[in-house]
Amino acid sequence: MISGAYSVLHGAPAIVSAVARFATVDTERKASIVTEEVKAALAREQAAPWFDATELREGVRKLGLGSSAAVLVASLFALERARGGPETVSYTHLTLPTNREV
Repeated sequence: MISGAYSVLHGAPAIVSAVARFATVDTERKASIVTEEVKAALAREQAAPWFDATELREGVRKLGLGSSAAVLVASLFALERARGGPETVSYTHLTLPTNREV
């Protein structure tokens, strides 16, 4: 799990399960919001894609379903595809530049 432990931070018990909900990302549209996770993964000059994670929320309330992780992974995958990357990739094959020293 990359993120998604949001509800656990507020005292809820943890249960890990797949859910039939998703995030949508579009590299042709400018992001109206950029999450901290996506900011950390991209080079400073790299534009983040637009996303919609309403399937993983109830109004403005996060449900603890991993919306942060879903937005991060979907964004990185979409940017990799836009650069001509493969139709399926594992996280070890994403080669986007980073703005952080490790």
